[in-house]
Amino acid sequence: MTRITRRHLLQSAASALAALGINQLLFQQQAHRYGQALAQSTSRKLGLIVDILVMVGGMC
Repeated sequence: MTRITRRHLLQSAASALAALGINQLLFQQQAHRYGQALAQSTSRKLGLIVDILVMVGGMC
């Protein structure tokens, strides 16, 4: 069995935290875009809703 060094553990933890931070930033940017779209005209809102439904439908 391979022993993990402290350095490797810290590098792995830092990588995981960085990935979480990037995902959170991307989520916030997407939420901001959705908020802007919802504040605009009706056709823009409809496009957003269709886009969300297509995305959710593709995940199932």
